[in-house]
Amino acid sequence: MKAMGGFMSDMLYQTKLSASDCLRYAMSLPVSSVISGIETPDQLRENISVAKNFKPLTRGERALLLAKTAPVAGDGRFEKYKTTMDLDTPFGKAAHGFVR
Repeated sequence: MKAMGGFMSDMLYQTKLSASDCLRYAMSLPVSSVISGIETPDQLRENISVAKNFKPLTRGERALLLAKTAPVAGDGRFEKYKTTMDLDTPFGKAAHGFVR
């Protein structure tokens, strides 16, 4: 699982979530591996800290995170690799309300 989906910088800005929040969320799900992007030594240190001190999100923390992201992530605009006007078939566009 990609912790930040690859296209998440706008969503992080809009929701005020941190990369650590996203990484901890992904690590709390039943996945076999989590991939975190690392561009700087500081990001590496932050990711190592999250992993070393990892505690799964509580139900309340998970609900809060999902509530923060729902208004901007609910339509898939930040998951371009899953559903977009550019990549979807006509059926997929209709299913997601992207038909013009």
